Amino acid sequence: MNTDTKVQQNPQIQNPTKDSPQKTSGKFAQYEVSIANLSKPLVLICLLDYASEGGSAFTSDPAKPMVSTLMPKMSIKAADEYIEQSLSKTQRLQFDYVNFWQLRVNISGSTLMTKDYDSLYGTGAAEKAIEIARILTEKEKDPKNNLEELRTEYQKFRL
Repeated sequence: MNTDTKVQQNPQIQNPTKDSPQKTSGKFAQYEVSIANLSKPLVLICLLDYASEGGSAFTSDPAKPMVSTLMPKMSIKAADEYIEQSLSKTQRLQFDYVNFWQLRVNISGSTLMTKDYDSLYGTGAAEKAIEIARILTEKEKDPKNNLEELRTEYQKFRL
């Protein structure tokens, strides 16, 4: 396995390191998950994919499954462009809606506050989406793997 390969991302945002994710502590630690070593476009895509393919929102709104089949998945390139636009307009990475999906996340720093996202898609949903991003990041290190193809594989980790 090639360990020199890095997740491709906008260098203006954050460079991945080989350090393990840091544990957070304090009053809101139960609502935080580390995104320190993950590409911001990949984090955005995993949160968006998780939101559009499930979570508790589907049990309360029968129209959501139909919407998810009509909207194409966001590509890594499109996510990178979306992030660049957000940075040029607001200088931060706070997303309330992406492709008609409500996310309510701020991925600007090295931690993600999960409370709002989890209130939309179920307890632990943000952490599951970020775990998928970690799995994809590790699998992408193998030059034989293609991140866009690996995205469909993560569904088995959602359960």
